[in-house]
Amino acid sequence: VEREVRAMNEGHLGNEPLESLSDEDLNSESSLASRWRASTVCGAASLMYGCRFVTLFLATAAALATANAQDAATTTFVEGVHYAALPVPVETRDPARIEVVEVFLYSCVHCFRLEPLLADWPPLGRDDVDFHRLPLVSARSQAMVTFAQAYFTAEVLDVLPQVHMPIFTAIHDHGLDMTRPAYLRRLFTNEAGVTGEDFERVFKSFGVRSRVRQADGQGRMYRIQATPTLVVNGRYTVEAASTTAGMLRVAEQLIERERAAKAAEAKE
Repeated sequence: VEREVRAMNEGHLGNEPLESLSDEDLNSESSLASRWRASTVCGAASLMYGCRFVTLFLATAAALATANAQDAATTTFVEGVHYAALPVPVETRDPARIEVVEVFLYSCVHCFRLEPLLADWPPLGRDDVDFHRLPLVSARSQAMVTFAQAYFTAEVLDVLPQVHMPIFTAIHDHGLDMTRPAYLRRLFTNEAGVTGEDFERVFKSFGVRSRVRQADGQGRMYRIQATPTLVVNGRYTVEAASTTAGMLRVAEQLIERERAAKAAEAKE
């Protein structure tokens, strides 16, 4: 992991300097696929916590593997095994709804695999569920800061649907080092028609940098140690273990629990 992060910070994919790539190389998927296969950093803790992520991952894998084979409606998931309860609940942005926050990192391959599942996840079609994403940030990692800047730049420019998955694809399918603002700028232009000037203005703006700092603080309140993590209503965190589908089943049951609690409160 240390070698991968060092290579990323030095601007290399494999052994080839990125500055040596021509425009033709950058626009050729076949060339990219054959010349570079980057060892992308998988999971937030690879950048922040090193091997602790691997330990955390393996510790819960066996428990969720069993749960995945059973229907969520008939499985009772256990706190401390399948999910964690936050010691101090975090305020949600809409108290009238059940908030689900996906904490993610663009360099995380499990986050990449989760995205298609979220697109068809039934709870997100319910009016009482408020879903949004939060990029994981650590001020100690310039890569994380850059990824978060890219995400919030897309939100400000209202082009997130056009660029969100392409950023993942550029990293995981084509091995590109998308911590490079020049690559992000070109992707925003190619995928969403954003001019280079508009990208630079927003990417470097005080507003985007402020949102990055806020994301850092919110991730700490959630006590995030790995990605992807789903935060349910500011009370529970669910991490991916054996499969991303498994974490969705756990989250689904927690959403139902919160829905029942809100219904009981409304009757009082």
